[in-house]
Amino acid sequence: MKTLEQIQRNRRYQAEYHKKYDALYHQSQRDHYLTLKRLYHETHRKQEALARKKRYTRFPEESRSKSRLYTVLHPEINRAKAERRRARLAGTTISLTKEQWETIQAIHDFSCAYCGHKSHNLTQDHVIPLSKGGTHTAENVVPACKSCNSSKGAKLPEQFRLGRLSTLL
Repeated sequence: MKTLEQIQRNRRYQAEYHKKYDALYHQSQRDHYLTLKRLYHETHRKQEALARKKRYTRFPEESRSKSRLYTVLHPEINRAKAERRRARLAGTTISLTKEQWETIQAIHDFSCAYCGHKSHNLTQDHVIPLSKGGTHTAENVVPACKSCNSSKGAKLPEQFRLGRLSTLL
């Protein structure tokens, strides 16, 4: 007959064993699960959209508050979404990824391309503005502080720099 101490030790061992085994198993199956999840979402896109719409109709205030909270907690995602929307509406090429944007910021040492101000809260400035036929690609985007980006507006970099020089003189 096993003692109480032996039973407790055995249970702790089994719990630890299963924790390790489950973690290893789920890690090995991760790619498979992700593939199945992606396929499900691709084949059920319309049903999911309908369910979201139904949920929003039943609980509009809860849905809006969740959306507002997400926007506050993830401003960089919201900003990137707005940039992609602007590019899409302008009918230009959209190929800038989050990784490319992070690389561009690192290349510029997290500094504004126009005034040199260092910040981790830089905005994406299109060198050739979308309104003038520019694209939303890594080659056409530079980091700019909010002040420089809003001052530049739809000007080309040369016009912007000339305008800044004339105000300094």
